[in-house]
Amino acid sequence: MRKIILFLMAFILSCADISVKSTVEVNTEDKNQETFMKNVNIFKKFPEGMSTRDLELSMSIFADSLKWYGPDQKTSDLYASKTDLRTALQGYMSMYNSSSFKNDIYYGGNLYSSNDDVSSSPNGIRIYGDWHHTHIESGVEVSHKWMAIARLNRDGKIYQFVDYFDVGGFLSQHDK
Repeated sequence: MRKIILFLMAFILSCADISVKSTVEVNTEDKNQETFMKNVNIFKKFPEGMSTRDLELSMSIFADSLKWYGPDQKTSDLYASKTDLRTALQGYMSMYNSSSFKNDIYYGGNLYSSNDDVSSSPNGIRIYGDWHHTHIESGVEVSHKWMAIARLNRDGKIYQFVDYFDVGGFLSQHDK
């Protein structure tokens, strides 16, 4: 009988230990998911500002120290500033109206990396979607697939922003 009681106590204690670890892991995952969703909602101000022609709203999500790697950069080690991004967005807004961002999807962290910088941090988000615009001068509707990587600081501001799309393919749509 004594052996059975000792066995049951050991079994119960081992189960209790596992459940505590599981709760801690779930709480961390919940917190990361919450932070990730907060960051996604911060980013969504960017396309909202483009859609409503509110440059200040689009720019409000970026840190003053922003490093922007735009789609027209020739190499990955060249970057521009927040001022450069503002100028580029002003150019878009002066040439296009009816801007919208559709089919958007967001991912956080990275499970695998060739640079050994695997991270589960919810402060790095990958953004995929389709931009649609109407060229003001010609009335031509243009669209392009778009991808971006945004890294946010503790203040909820994007300090690194990398965006990609086929600039040549986008511009060729204007000839129709």
